[in-house]
Amino acid sequence: MSTSKWGGRKATNLREYVLRRDGGICWICGKPGATTIDHIKPKSTHPQLMWEPTNLKAAHGPATGTCPGQYARGNTPTPTRGKNTNTINVITGPPCAGKSTYVKQHAKPSHLVLDHDAIAKALGSPDTHTAHGPHAAAARLAKNAITDHVLNTPPKTTVWIITTNPTPTQLDAYKRANATITLIDPGISEVLKRAAKERDQWTTAAIRAWYHSNTGDLIAEYQQKQRREW
Repeated sequence: MSTSKWGGRKATNLREYVLRRDGGICWICGKPGATTIDHIKPKSTHPQLMWEPTNLKAAHGPATGTCPGQYARGNTPTPTRGKNTNTINVITGPPCAGKSTYVKQHAKPSHLVLDHDAIAKALGSPDTHTAHGPHAAAARLAKNAITDHVLNTPPKTTVWIITTNPTPTQLDAYKRANATITLIDPGISEVLKRAAKERDQWTTAAIRAWYHSNTGDLIAEYQQKQRREW
């Protein structure tokens, strides 16, 4: 497809198509009312995918102010950076990798920890690791809202963000916020063994999907960029 500059009637038609295809549901927060579209792989790094419908998803526009993740997308301004010695740590990896354990071992009581499972539990979920329904949705919204604030405002304390499947756009947002990305990956055999002992069948499927999607390779690529640039 053409890699000409984004805009014009072609972009308008493609936006209308994607909004219809996705039913107006924002891919970040899962709520209706999307008015624009996002490039999952940013135009700046993947110009060949600029006009590719499979690289586009419906999203809330910044002007709506309704999406907790609106500033985590690739088409938003760089976060404001002030003189701040506090750090943002993104801990990622497949289910059962030991992400929460790692954070417990390194975080201090004064630090802020953003953990979907812990938030869902605090909201009343009976499940420790596999929250579903309203608990999972509410936890996702809360975590996204706080993450949005942390990435765009210099934090007043060290922050730990636990995440399993960061998208390229989210990784870009972490990078712009000078976050340190740490990948914890014991290997598929080990995490499947842990899942068989501690989790349900859904976790096993999620683990296989994580490795099948090469999420670890994507994160490792960002870590290499981080080391080269920082």
